Amino acid sequence: PHEGHAAKSGVGYCAIQLPSDEVYLTLNPGRVGENLLLLAEAPAATSLSLEFAQPGVSGALLSDLTSRSAGTDGAAWQGSAILPQVGIWRVTLVIRPDRFSEVRGVCTMEILP
Repeated sequence: PHEGHAAKSGVGYCAIQLPSDEVYLTLNPGRVGENLLLLAEAPAATSLSLEFAQPGVSGALLSDLTSRSAGTDGAAWQGSAILPQVGIWRVTLVIRPDRFSEVRGVCTMEILP
């Protein structure tokens, strides 16, 4: 991981591998209930969203992200999500670079009570 980043996955944090790069998702506070989402080093896109799912549970929680800033390390996007239970969550990042295509990346993270 880059300097200042935690391990590849953990409580409220994961690194999402994309075909050409890696982006970093942080949930604050990383607990059940409402969480602030921050995605760092994202590639240029018209829209980004996250899908949260738990193994063995049908359906996914969806959260759209909005652009927060652009810097030398890539754009930062933010949003919010309400996660209803503790445990391991599978997070899918959906990047839409244009209106007709999408790129997906997946990571797992732990959510505490």
